[in-house]
Amino acid sequence: MDDGLLSPHWYRVAKLQPKLHSHIEIHRHDYRGLIWYLLEDTTTGRNHRFNPAAYQFIGLLDGNRSVQEIFDQLGKQLEDYAPGQEEIIKLLGQLHAADLIQTEALIDTEELFERQAQQKSAKLKQRFSNPVAQKVPLWDPEEFLSNHFNKVRWLFNSWVAVVWLLLIGYSLLQVSLHWPQISQHFSINALSPYNLIILFLLYPPIKFLHELGHAFSAKLEGGEVHEMGINFLMFMPIPYVNVSTSAHFRNKYKRMLVSAAGILVESFLAALGLLLFLATEPGLIQDIGFNIFIIGGISSLFFNGNPLLKYDGYYILADALGIPNLYQRSGHYWRYWFQRYLFGLQDASSPASAPGETFWFVTYSISSMLYRFAVLWFIFVVVTEKFFILGVILATWLLSLQVFLPLYKSLRFIISSPELRQTRRRAILFSTALVSLLILVIGFLPVPSYTLAEGVVWQPDEALLKAQQEGFAGALEVENNQRVEAGTLVLRLHDPFLEAEAKIAQAKVNELRSQYRAKRVTDIVEAGIIKEAINVANSQLNHILDKISSMSVTAFKSGKILLPEADDLPGRFIRQGELLGYILGNEPPTIRMAVSQDNIGQLRQRIEGISIKLASDPRRAYDAEIIRQAPEATNRLPSTALATIGGGKFILSPDSKDQLMSLQKVFLVDLSFNQTPQNILLGTRAYVRIDHGGEPLARQWFRRIRQTFLRQFNV
Repeated sequence: MDDGLLSPHWYRVAKLQPKLHSHIEIHRHDYRGLIWYLLEDTTTGRNHRFNPAAYQFIGLLDGNRSVQEIFDQLGKQLEDYAPGQEEIIKLLGQLHAADLIQTEALIDTEELFERQAQQKSAKLKQRFSNPVAQKVPLWDPEEFLSNHFNKVRWLFNSWVAVVWLLLIGYSLLQVSLHWPQISQHFSINALSPYNLIILFLLYPPIKFLHELGHAFSAKLEGGEVHEMGINFLMFMPIPYVNVSTSAHFRNKYKRMLVSAAGILVESFLAALGLLLFLATEPGLIQDIGFNIFIIGGISSLFFNGNPLLKYDGYYILADALGIPNLYQRSGHYWRYWFQRYLFGLQDASSPASAPGETFWFVTYSISSMLYRFAVLWFIFVVVTEKFFILGVILATWLLSLQVFLPLYKSLRFIISSPELRQTRRRAILFSTALVSLLILVIGFLPVPSYTLAEGVVWQPDEALLKAQQEGFAGALEVENNQRVEAGTLVLRLHDPFLEAEAKIAQAKVNELRSQYRAKRVTDIVEAGIIKEAINVANSQLNHILDKISSMSVTAFKSGKILLPEADDLPGRFIRQGELLGYILGNEPPTIRMAVSQDNIGQLRQRIEGISIKLASDPRRAYDAEIIRQAPEATNRLPSTALATIGGGKFILSPDSKDQLMSLQKVFLVDLSFNQTPQNILLGTRAYVRIDHGGEPLARQWFRRIRQTFLRQFNV
């Protein structure tokens, strides 16, 4: 028998004849091979889960049997496995606190008011704990959904699922085929004020359709939906719907369908938006299609479809794993682990009730915590960049709720909890040791510090074949891969307008000379004025002729000429400064690296080693050293390979026609190989790691945070 078989408080509950409220419905679920019973409160939409042992007692609560009679009956039926009086008292307390049972005793109105006040207080605490996501219920959509469900029932069949799969598959193929166009459009237009207006106007209606997907899928299985409203997420109004009644569906795949319905709708819209973007010419319609694609794609990938946040993906994962309340129970598992193994609390109970749950508790709790902090940091940066004071208040609030309040509760539990009265000394000792270890590791233990950057295989500036003026390319004067000498004409550019200006200027000079010859004998004064005009006209003509002569592209050094786009050059319009090719001499290639302003300070202070991996051979690392550093920052990238449209990390400026102008300034640094790789190709992407030696994590984190404040807020 259990040590808690008898209880001194039994007399208080023995004669009670409790029964479940009439608005409580019971559902039987199978989680990971174990049977659980779900008690649904149809008035509040809340669900409460109990194991079979608890349900054996709950199932006998009919209002006719007393608690003593039920206890005696369970003792006869279960014998040694019967619950003790302490367990029954605890279970009755849980049922009473959840407002699941009623007794023949008079209703304590004071207690009812107190319970209502507690529920209101709990709601206020929930709102207080998440200031960037406030829900405002507005509408009971049950009647609307019931009246219109038959109109959309046809969407829930296998043929629609096949069409959805084909459309999503085709869209993914189009993304892979048109990725440069998509990424370029995103980098140039995504942050423009015009595009942001379209984005904000499209977001609420797309989310409304998303929520209707949840609601109608719940109606498909007989669920009821009684709450719809606005969720102010980061102060932006977004529709939401409460489909908590789907939790009582016995089939987990039906529950997963309700959770996934919004993502299915949104991804379908995203696919249509992508096809609209690819099928239309630049303009409003194309921008609408692109923003629908971005909203549906990014939202599904990073938020709704991400199980690390408590949105749709979380509920899909929890049902797929068969682990209800995964988020809460993951946190409870760590509490159990600390109490049981560090504090020595022997009667601490694990929330794991089925094989394999422990692994998911540990994995999910760590992953979700890290991702949640990353999202909170992103929200803080976005809000603070626009509203600094509001951002600081928000950061203080979030830190208090997510860090300081849990620490305070943990400290209070260790110092004053009655549960630790036998092991408090051990709990304090282990807690102090753990905190000291964390301070030592984070604040004093040196760990590798390094900077990651990207570059391209480069040649010295004198080896770069660039256009000095803009114009249309004529025929090539040399063969590609031919050896040339310094001064050799490679390509001649033509500018019809400039050539016309030269003819006009020449004609003007000729006319003035004729006038001068006619006047120099008859009118000396007039002839002097004309001579001055001839000098000015000659100066203008020479300037135009100099520009025409500079349109000839010549080799600055001897070597083999390499023109990557030789076949496409004739007849093409060439911009001033455009890189046309290279003159390859005996000099070894270098790496031109673009370093952000955040990292240039570390680069100039301390370097203990540099290693380079080429995209063509990422398995091998080459040692290198710095040979040149640009003294000033620039917005011009050395290659489009370093921009987002080429797979790099730098976003191009949407206001510039030059496809090498970055939004953020960078420092250009040239590196030389200690041992030059064989058969290296110019323009190849290079991944560079600069090691700075050991440095405590606290110092590294402080520097990163300080750089963020300097970059975003100039403070």
